[in-house]
Amino acid sequence: MNRVRISVALSLFAGSSCSVRPPSAADCRVISADKWIVARCYGGDVWDGRKYIGDTNCFPFGDPELVTGILLTQTEVSDFFPGATRFAPAMLKGSATWLQGEGSAKRLLLEERHLGVGAFRIVGMGRRSLCPTGYGPYGFYQNEVSLTRIFSITRLANPWPPDGL
Repeated sequence: MNRVRISVALSLFAGSSCSVRPPSAADCRVISADKWIVARCYGGDVWDGRKYIGDTNCFPFGDPELVTGILLTQTEVSDFFPGATRFAPAMLKGSATWLQGEGSAKRLLLEERHLGVGAFRIVGMGRRSLCPTGYGPYGFYQNEVSLTRIFSITRLANPWPPDGL
């Protein structure tokens, strides 16, 4: 039975798009298993990070879509709040969504992060993860949004980091 689930999960990656069919909860459980991640994403050797194929090649992601939201950044923090239009103090408790960029979007996000910690309003084109699993540093984030293009990135008044951090 497990072999059938693994082949179903692998079939999600057969096409160039995940729009063939969204993964079921059972598919996501298989995809999120450590053994599957090591085999699929690291070529069987988790200790050689050079073999990692990247989140969007390893896990199922949806089709490209317009993405908007608020991003809070700090060292190894990329708390993204999809759909949010302004900062709210409750955001300081963290987000379950990691934001990353690909190509030129990655470079732009890295440039902004080098300006220091902060809060940003983001509008771009990207894809959302379809299975909750471990994204970002140490796998702390349940979801991920991967931007391929940024239309605008606006630094907000500095509500971040809160006093005491």
